Formats: sequence, C-alpha cells, structure tokens
Amino acid sequence: MAEALLVSVITKLGEIALKEVAPDGQHQVRTTDDIRFIKDELSTMKAFLRDAEKKSMRGEVVSEWVAQVRDEAYKIQDVLEEFLLRMDLLRARLTRRHVGCLDIKFYICYIPSFNKQMTLCREFHSEIECIKREVEAISRRRLQYNLQEEVNSSNHEEETRGDYGLSSPFVEEANIIGIDKDVEKLENWLLKEGVDENHQRSIISVVGMGGLGKTTLVKKVYNSIKGHFECSAWVSVSQAFELRGILRRLMEEFYESRKQAPPKGMEAMAVEKLQQTTYGYLQGKSYILVLDDIWDVNAWEVVKIALPCKGKCKVIFTTRLEDVASPTGETNYVHKLQKLPPNLAWDLFYIKQFKNNNPSVSFPSHLKEIGEAIVKKCDGLPLALGAIGGLMSKKGTNPSVWDDVLKNLDWELNHSQDLQRLSAVLLTSYNYLPSPQKYCFLYCGFFPVDYRIKTSRLIRLWVAEGFVEDHPRKTPEEVAANYLVQLINRSILQVDIDKLRVGLNACRVHDLMREMAIQIFKKEEFGVVYTNHPSNGLLVGSHRRIAFHNKIADNSLTWDNRINHEQNNPRSFLTFSVKEVSYSALRQMLLNLKSLRLLDLSETKIEHLPSEIGNLIHLRYLGLRWTQIHQLPSSLQKLHNLQTLDLRNTKVESFPPKIQIATFPQMRHLLLTNNREKLSDRTFTIHILRRFTIGANNRELSNLQTLSGVKAHKSLASQLGYLNGLRKLYIVEVRREYCTELCAALRRMEHLRSLRICSNTKGDVLDLEMMSPPPPHIEKLSLDGIMECLPQWVCSLNNLHTIKLFDSRLTDDPMLSLSQLPNLEILVLSTAYMGRQMGWISSSSGDVGFPKLRSLCISDMLNLEEFTEIEEGMLQCLWHVVIGFCPKLKKLPHGFQHLKTIHSLILAEMPEDFIQRLRFNGGEDYWMIQYIPKTMIENRSMGCLSLKKTLDLVDMTRNLKKKNPSATTD
Repeated sequence: MAEALLVSVITKLGEIALKEVAPDGQHQVRTTDDIRFIKDELSTMKAFLRDAEKKSMRGEVVSEWVAQVRDEAYKIQDVLEEFLLRMDLLRARLTRRHVGCLDIKFYICYIPSFNKQMTLCREFHSEIECIKREVEAISRRRLQYNLQEEVNSSNHEEETRGDYGLSSPFVEEANIIGIDKDVEKLENWLLKEGVDENHQRSIISVVGMGGLGKTTLVKKVYNSIKGHFECSAWVSVSQAFELRGILRRLMEEFYESRKQAPPKGMEAMAVEKLQQTTYGYLQGKSYILVLDDIWDVNAWEVVKIALPCKGKCKVIFTTRLEDVASPTGETNYVHKLQKLPPNLAWDLFYIKQFKNNNPSVSFPSHLKEIGEAIVKKCDGLPLALGAIGGLMSKKGTNPSVWDDVLKNLDWELNHSQDLQRLSAVLLTSYNYLPSPQKYCFLYCGFFPVDYRIKTSRLIRLWVAEGFVEDHPRKTPEEVAANYLVQLINRSILQVDIDKLRVGLNACRVHDLMREMAIQIFKKEEFGVVYTNHPSNGLLVGSHRRIAFHNKIADNSLTWDNRINHEQNNPRSFLTFSVKEVSYSALRQMLLNLKSLRLLDLSETKIEHLPSEIGNLIHLRYLGLRWTQIHQLPSSLQKLHNLQTLDLRNTKVESFPPKIQIATFPQMRHLLLTNNREKLSDRTFTIHILRRFTIGANNRELSNLQTLSGVKAHKSLASQLGYLNGLRKLYIVEVRREYCTELCAALRRMEHLRSLRICSNTKGDVLDLEMMSPPPPHIEKLSLDGIMECLPQWVCSLNNLHTIKLFDSRLTDDPMLSLSQLPNLEILVLSTAYMGRQMGWISSSSGDVGFPKLRSLCISDMLNLEEFTEIEEGMLQCLWHVVIGFCPKLKKLPHGFQHLKTIHSLILAEMPEDFIQRLRFNGGEDYWMIQYIPKTMIENRSMGCLSLKKTLDLVDMTRNLKKKNPSATTD
C-alpha cells in the first residue's frame, strides 16, 4: 500500500513545484529544487515498491524499508497539506482586506500579511530540507542492503513454487457439495449443438469472487465432458501471464489430449509461429479449452488467433472480472456463481470439521452457536468453509478455543498455515488493484460487519479523503463512481440489490474480505477499528484513521478516556452505533484532534456541537445525520475547506447569523434535508429545513454538486444562476411568483441529474411549463405541489428513470403521457390525479407503454374508481406494485393476470370490498394474483399482514360485529 501512498504524494509534489511557494525568489528557487529532488527519489522508490508489494513473500529487511518509506510519505503528505492550507488562508485574508484599500492603507494591510507569509515559507523550507535528508538516507539503505536482489529472489521463489496443482484438472477435490445444478447448466451449454449457434465458437464464462469454487466447478464439468471433443486443453492464466508460455502450454495440452508428441522446436517458437501451428493442428477438429483464472482480456485476444472459429469449438473462462467475462465478437454465456445457501454452507463446514475424522460423530451442541457464527462469517464462500472447517478440526471441542479463533480470524488469516491458501486467494484480488483503488477498498473495512454501505456516502468519503485521481473531464465523484464499479466488477465488493431503486445504490463487503482489509491496514498503519468492549483499554499507537464501533447494546460507553491524544492525531474519525457521547468528551476530542480531515458522527446522540469544531481548519467532511443537534456554532464559518456537510434528519433549521452557503467555497455536497415517504402514515410527509440561503458570493461555489433542502425566495433564481455544476437540487417552499425566474435558472443547469421541487404550504400552483427545454440529463424528478397540467417537457426526458408526483391534483390522466418515457423504471403518484378512471396506452396503437417500469405506487387517489384494461404485452418488467388509500377504487384492472413478472403486491388501507374480491378461497379476483409470491395488506387496525391472515381477521371482525355491534378490535 506504500506504493499507492507515494502516487498521491508525488502528484502533490508535482503540483507544488509549479507554484510560487514564497513571496521572495530566493526561498522559491531553493525550495523548488528540493521538492523536485524529493519527487524524483520517491518516483524511483515507487517503481521498486510496485514490484515488492505485489509479492506476498518478502523479507523482513524489505518490509522494514517499506515501512520507513510509508512513514516518510505520510510525513510529506502532512507537511504539504499544512503549508498549502495556511498559505491559502493568508492569501484569502489578504485579498479580503485589500478590497477598498488605496495608497498608504494598502501597505498597512499588506505588510503584516507579507511578513506572515515569509515566516510560513521559512518554516516550510526548513521542513523540506529535513525531509530531503531523510529521503536520501532511505534511498541509501535500499542500495546498501541490496534490496532489489532480495525482491527479485523472492519473486523467483514465488513463481517457481506457484500453486499450479490447485488449478490442475486432474486434482480431485473431496466433499464438493451444492454445485449439481451449476454442473448441469454448464454441461447443457457446452454440449449444445444447433442451428442457433451456426456451429461457431462459443465462450462460457464462470464469474465470481475468489474462493467461490469457480475452478472446482469447471474441473468437474471439464473432466465429465472432454471425451465429447477430439482435443482438450486446460491452461491456468493468472495475472502475471506470459504470452509465449500460455501458447506453448496450450499446444502441449492439445497434442497430449490425442496422445501425440508436440512438435520439435516448440520452445524456440515466436508467438506468431505458435499461433499458426496450433491453429493448423486444430483445423477441422472439435475442441474444448479452459482458460482458468483469466484477469486480462488481452490474453484472450492473443489466444483466440490460435483457435479456429468454425465447428464444435468451446472455450471456458473462470474469472473474477465481469469485464473479462463477455469479450466482444463472440457467442457468450455468462454464469455468475452464487454463494452457498446457509444450509449447504453448514453442511460443508460440518463435513470438513467432523466427518473427515469420524463420520459417526454428530456436531457437539455446546459448539453449535459458535460454529454457526463461524459459518456466518464465511458467508457462503466454499473455500473459506473448507479451510476454516479444516482448521477447527484441529482445535478440539473447547468452546473458549473456538471463540478465540472467531474473534481473531483476521490474525488467523495472516498467520495460520491451514488458511494459507484462503489468504492467498483473497489477497490476490487486492494486490493487483490500481493504487487508488487499494485505498478505496481498505476504507470499506471501517464499516461494521454486514453493513449496507450507501454508495453515495462512500463516494463522498473517498473524495474527502483525497483517494481520487484528477481527471480533466470528470468530477472526482464520477471518477470515484468508476472506482466503485471496478471493485464490484473485480468481485471485491458485492452489490446490495434494491429493486425498488435504480442504479447502484448500496454495496457490502464479504466478511472475510473485510477481515483481510483490517489486517492490512493494521500492518500499514492505514487506520484502526476500535470497539468499546470493556476488555479493550486505551487506544495506543499512531493511527491515521479511527472507526469507533459500539458493540454493546443499550450501553452508553463511548470513546471517553479511550484515545491516547498524545500518540493519536488521526485524520479521520467515524462512529457507528454510538448511543451517547458526553459534551465534555466531544469537546475534548475536538480540542486535541486538530488535524482531522473527516469527522462522521452520524446517528450519535449528541444535542450540541461544541464551538471547538472551528479549530478543525483541515476538515473536509462533517457528517451529523440522525444526531439530535438543533443549532450550529458560529465557529463553523472557519471551515473553509469543508466539502460535505450532512445535516439530514437533525433538528437544525438554519445557519447562524452571517453564515451562508457561500461561506464554504470548497463545498461539494450540502445535504440539509431528507425526504421520508411513508405509505403507512397515509400521506407522504416531508421533513423540511428552513431559512438556508445561498448568499451573494455564490460565484465561488463552482464545486457545488448537491444542494438539498434550500428554501425558495425572491433572489434564489439569480443565485442559482451561477451554480451550473449542480447534479442534484432540492428546493422547498416554491411560490408561483418565483416560477418564471426559477425555470430560467434551471434551464441552464446542463449537468443536473436529480431535481425535486416542493411548493409552499399555502397551496401555490407549481407553474413549470417555462422550463422548456429542460436540462437534458435529468434522471430523477420529483414534483410536490398543485399543477394545472403536467409540463409537456416531462415527456422529452429520455434519461428519466424515476418520477414522483405528490399532491399534483391533475385533471388529465398523467399515465398516457408518462407511458412513453423509454427508460422510466420507478413511478410514484400520490394525490396526483383527480379523475375517476386511470388508463394505460393501448398496445393496439403500436406502442407498448412503460417498457421498463419496475415499480409502481398509486396512493391517495380520492376519486379513482377504476383502471382501464391492461392488455397482454404491457408492463412486462413490472416487479413491485403498491396501491393505497383509494377509497372508491372497486377492483384491480382487468388483465392484471397478464403481469407475470410481479413479485410483490402491497395494498394499504383499501376498501373492504376491494380486499374481499381477492379472497384466496372464493374471491372472484383471486385468480388474477395467485401467482404473486408476496401479497401484503397494510391496515392501521391490523398492522402488516399477509393476504390470508388479513382476510381471516376481516372475517373475524365481521362475526364479532354481528354478535356485538359495539365490539372493536385492536
């Protein structure tokens, strides 16, 4: 990881070398020369580290030298950031004072500031000279101890001892369970011959994270069906592949499969000759080829030239990368291998633990709870279940020993011989990540076990930490989003699927990948996860980042007296599930941790934010979501570096006097309010923060990406006019008189992706027709307020995937217009339409309405009595339907039975007659919904019940009322 750190530091050194870092030329020249020297030396170290860090086997001397490089890089990073920040503050203060200063007043303003800049530059030059000497000493040690030879030696040792047997198709693995359906599916694909393929070469890719059993699965399939082909070959590619070596191995395997000797002189053949010879040999023959553990599509680009395309030709990939799984120009089948379900995971662990030793032994009851916790930690990963099961088989049956292994699994992964293969498989994914993505992955280890990580939050954290590389045409958030996709495509992070949302909204880290991350960042001093368990004492040592986890339910223990402030001066501090924090403890922390760049106190029960927050001049991220804070201190105005301020779900209603949004020139994400839509509360309630204004100096807010919860006022439109970089905007309390100028400002926001507009509480009409043409890239649109008609420009939003209309009270049915949106996936209509009939576009017109709609919510349609018929072929992607609070709606639409893709149907506070028609034993419309896996009723008197239980309760209530008219049910 030191290599990743050096990349960041070298980039920063390059930037500062191009700037004037001193008001006088003498210091400028000397400092710049020293900076360039340091930059060149670090670049040389980086090249060495790139090779050293990829190897799991490196000597103690190399490891110690790498630690020295890392510590020096951290020091350089801190010195540079401190100097640049203090210099920028001085210059900004001088600029403000110069406004209106003339003649002698100018010099009175300038001279003190000049002297302060000179003092700062002398201190900086002195520190740079010290760093230069230290870097020279570290460079000499590398040469003195001949570390390059040691690394090359360990590289050769690692390559020669490579675990080739693990990938060999001839090594049988015992106790394989849970893959029978996968085997059957692959065999069907491989033996499939028909007109549909035109006898072309086809590729079957098995994709999944390391340790999931891809190679094991393909071994079983390969050994089962290779007899159906004239030639067969199995080649392990891996990351450090060599093209000539792959082609030679390929040729050898194909010849040996027909019991023929490979051609003489093969060792001396060039790549082109190997390709030609192999192609000629396979011409006219059927063949099957396995490329195991392929990481780079370029390897396939070379191999495919050696393979004929016509005839019975099958190629199997195993890979962790989704990008590699579907090469262009080929017939592809992709099989995403899934984790073992809990019951099979337990079976595998049980087999490895006991049946190997004594098949008659049942699992001891006193170990079952710990055993289940270990299995849960493995999270369905077969390699982990087998390896850890094998380890536990040697640990006896003492519960204390088992519990110790469970609690220290990160240490076991790094030290136990029994887990060496598992550790190597997991570590491989990390070692070959690009430098910035290593940081991003490790950062995910700070989140608790099985935590659902919101991707928007994660991206903002990465940007605030400075992990993201600059890009000439993309924002840091866009670059970070690409990092996230790459980590998912490499099967390092897992997508947390939410079908009620569009896009990549959340992710998780496999427990064992998290354990590995924690072990790495302990070793590299990247950070620490600290829990408040009573057995944990004072947090000692130097840590760049601290994540504080509360693991004691209903306990108010926090970090009070747990952090050694003399040794710890972290750059980031995050809390999770912390219940209570004393004001004095928080104040003391802010006094001591002045180097914080990131402070996330989300969900912490604090009511006051100490004024000492203003001392954190480096702070870039301040997360206060779900705290009890109701007022912000005026010292907040000192945080000129603040990039993200999250005040959602707090009690804060305004900034202190003299503080405006423009106070924070580096601000990227200002999250002031959060929308909470609750069908069970009958209305979609909105928590609104008031009295936040942008300010007159809004031209400085060029970085602002998110502005959520700003109150509309007369001059808002003119202030928004300079915020053309906004991606997400939420405006509340919009009056009709503001709409004309507001629409003009919105039209200029060409980068806008998400827009929510909410009218004021007096029921003013939202007149948004003049927003035509709208920003072309809008993907999410929410309009809350009375509208005379749906704006025509809405139908032109071809990128729109989510639209929500609240309290619109339209007189014309909006469904006919919205059905034409080609990418609409989420549609919410609440008090949006006042008519009695709602319809769908007719498929007979030639257009299929709502081609991608997945989620439909219709609520509070007080006059709605019926839907028009749903014709077969409509709404073929619909997955989730909610209908609620429609007191006059009589029944589901005719043709509802055609919607075979629906997975869940929720009916909230619907008329009793409507529900009775859906009775499972006699309801006349039950046949229309009987195929839906999940049908639920939400009712205030009944709670949330399945359809069967609800109807039973309805019948019971009816019988009670007949016997006793005054009876009620709770």
